[in-house]
Amino acid sequence: MACPQPNYWDYLPGGIYTVNLRDVKDPLQGNYLPNCSLMAVLASLAWKKTIPALQNHTITKELTEPYTFTLYTAANTPVTQKTSGKLPLDANRKLLHAKSDTSATEIWPALWEKAYYQWISKKDPPDYCLYQQWQNPETVLLHLTGKTPAKTKSNGISCLVAGTTFSQIYSLCESYARSTINYIIKMPAVAWTFDPAVTNPAKVQFSPTTIAARHTYSLLGVVKTGTEVTQQYIVLRNPYGTTKRDPASGSVSLYNPGGLWCSQNIYLSDTSDGIFAIRVDDFVKYFEGYAWMPL
Repeated sequence: MACPQPNYWDYLPGGIYTVNLRDVKDPLQGNYLPNCSLMAVLASLAWKKTIPALQNHTITKELTEPYTFTLYTAANTPVTQKTSGKLPLDANRKLLHAKSDTSATEIWPALWEKAYYQWISKKDPPDYCLYQQWQNPETVLLHLTGKTPAKTKSNGISCLVAGTTFSQIYSLCESYARSTINYIIKMPAVAWTFDPAVTNPAKVQFSPTTIAARHTYSLLGVVKTGTEVTQQYIVLRNPYGTTKRDPASGSVSLYNPGGLWCSQNIYLSDTSDGIFAIRVDDFVKYFEGYAWMPL
């Protein structure tokens, strides 16, 4: 899909930096940029509440104070990026690129996206359409956290080992007080799928309705109902959110019981929010690797 230029650079009518709290469900990837890594990292930072606090502005044309963001050129090397509340809008004055999946007026994902591209391009406003390549999520984690990520990655010839993979991710998690099987990750983390044009060890079929190819997901935690691999699941959030929903039923093995998972608004039985638990033996067939920010 061709990347259009904005019809307007302006304030979103009724735009609010954050409607409630920054939520893992907020960052929604737009239709024109392959910036799933940026959106997945933003969602992971919101999940762990590690995004630096900003004042909850309502965007009006009277707002003259710019937003200030901290980004990192390298580990522990912060730089400041300021940007105004003017965002790329379409002909209907709706957000053209990143938006919130929970509120049409919430703009924090769009502002972070603008600040990030402004910082990379050193242009104001940036030309988003120049960024049409998938970006390594490890790089984005570093840019947004200032720490060099740790990672586990396939060698490209074979898949990761299911049992070993679950054990490592499980070790990065902590128990959830109201559950004996649900565990949340301790730090911002992401996982990304194989690029089948390069390697596809398990010869699986990628698609937007199953698991997308060369696509980055937020890694939220695990579900462990037993000691067997068939009883162990990895919980992920797709930055496509409600746009493309959870993987189609039957395409992969999912865990979706009723009741809350590890948050007051996350139900694994909800197939429309892009948050799902995939069995680890399926996870390793589709996912090339995962990375996390060291504590």
